[in-house]
Amino acid sequence: MHRALLVDDIVHTILQNVTSATDLTNFASTCSAVSSPALDILWCAQSSLGPLIMCLPQDAWEIGDDGFIHLSREPLPAEWERVRLNASRIRKLIGNPRGTPFKRPPKLHSRVLHRLFALFPPTLLFPNLHKLDFEVVSDRPDFSPDFLLLRQFLSPGLDVLAFAIPSGIPAHEVEQLVDVLPTQGSWAATTGDIRGSPGFALPGLT
Repeated sequence: MHRALLVDDIVHTILQNVTSATDLTNFASTCSAVSSPALDILWCAQSSLGPLIMCLPQDAWEIGDDGFIHLSREPLPAEWERVRLNASRIRKLIGNPRGTPFKRPPKLHSRVLHRLFALFPPTLLFPNLHKLDFEVVSDRPDFSPDFLLLRQFLSPGLDVLAFAIPSGIPAHEVEQLVDVLPTQGSWAATTGDIRGSPGFALPGLT
């Protein structure tokens, strides 16, 4: 291995010029000096939680007839640890991380989503998350239990948040969410019909 690869700034500069996910994956498999920073870049921005579960052994998950990812067996603790490690590299969960059209990976079935967060609460699973479009976690705006998960993502490190409020959600639940949003950051919400408070406004959201 060339000595230059021992200098973090040089490795980072090289990797910043690698635009293909396949090439980044190949870099990550070359040597330990390049592996960690390459994986950091590869996982930095994600448009779905699907790739995390797809890192498990192939016999542990499957794509069902409904198009969602299901667990076909309970992963071992060491297998879950790989999911946790990759999740810790994610800084952005957004709709289109590279700014170009592409087919998103399959989304997680709600049972897999809740199993994942039962093992690893969101703030622990994503300690470096700075930007979140909550649709990436759940694109079912009428499924209020997933909406309640949003509160578990709130942390001082979260700078940008976008989310949709499900139709029929009680006004007091929305008010409780607004109350716990950090004072610093950029927040955006789209709203459906909020039960119990016609014309309800979201103060402080931009």
